[in-house]
Amino acid sequence: MLDNKICPVCGKEFRQNRKQQKYCCPGCYDIAKKRREAEYYKLHEQEYKDRQKARSAAKRSEQTPSQPIIKVCPVCGKEYEARRSNQEYCCRACWTKADQRKRKAATLLMHNAIGSGRPGYVPPKRKKKAPAVSLDEAIRISRGRNVTYGEAVARGLI
Repeated sequence: MLDNKICPVCGKEFRQNRKQQKYCCPGCYDIAKKRREAEYYKLHEQEYKDRQKARSAAKRSEQTPSQPIIKVCPVCGKEYEARRSNQEYCCRACWTKADQRKRKAATLLMHNAIGSGRPGYVPPKRKKKAPAVSLDEAIRISRGRNVTYGEAVARGLI
């Protein structure tokens, strides 16, 4: 039979569920764990910092001095020294011009593809409507063909 214990974190008396149980609840266990980790860090803080410095120094010594990357700007054609390997344009102005061109091309492509789902699709031109007929003329045409006005409109006779 397990006996009652006192929680070292909050001081409450609790009944053990397991033989190794030290804390009354998971919350007290978490608090104790954080305290242990903080204490360990305080004891080993300087060692940790020294290891980090040694790793950083080793990484820096392994790196070779980078060669300047010379590229040609696709907008203005000027040669420039890239600050990053993925830099495409020589300056902000060229980047803006290229971005505007890309957006315009995308917009045109989208307008051409509306309703089709295919890039480059051009919708067919609409048929021209027949000239409007007066109501009296439309009634005369429908009576002459022995159909109602609605049937004449539906069949495209008017």
